[in-house]
Amino acid sequence: MSGEGNEGGGIWSKLVIGIVSALVVGGATPWWWGKLFEGKPSSSGTAETGKASIPAGPAKTDALTVYADSVKGTPWLNKGDGYVRIDYEATGQWLSIPDNDPGINANPDVPEHAKGYLSPAGDPNFQSSDAVCKQVPLGALVVVGEDGRCKAYGMKGSLELKPGEAVVFKMNDVEGMYQDNKGQIDVKLSVVKE
Repeated sequence: MSGEGNEGGGIWSKLVIGIVSALVVGGATPWWWGKLFEGKPSSSGTAETGKASIPAGPAKTDALTVYADSVKGTPWLNKGDGYVRIDYEATGQWLSIPDNDPGINANPDVPEHAKGYLSPAGDPNFQSSDAVCKQVPLGALVVVGEDGRCKAYGMKGSLELKPGEAVVFKMNDVEGMYQDNKGQIDVKLSVVKE
């Protein structure tokens, strides 16, 4: 008779021990575990489920057109409340140094390979100390921060932005020489919240 009174308690004990063991060992949780703890905020401000935390989610995409003759460039603003990582890829061609300008053709400092249409990588063999980004190829796509510093450049790149931070995508050219530029670059952005 003493065994009959402990049977009910024994089942509950085994159930609790089984659940705790499964959680500790890393096994599967019961189907109702996620429902029981779904969406409860933690002290860090993120929602918790049966997993450690909810992931940031899939990347969002955006597209920009950057015009070669734009002194101001094309702005992009992180409108979110958290840091984001931007991965970009640029396609197209644009003209930084016209090959038919008599003034430029007479300048021995401008090499022939820098003239004509270029990819967003620019001319890797030609830089100018008067360009927006001095150590970057002339004609390259550059991403310039609010502080005026180059954050990234070229056909592909990545950068991180804090909440409310803005950047400008533009051609790397000599200040005051944008008026003779031609063409545009299309830029695809993949934005991931960090």
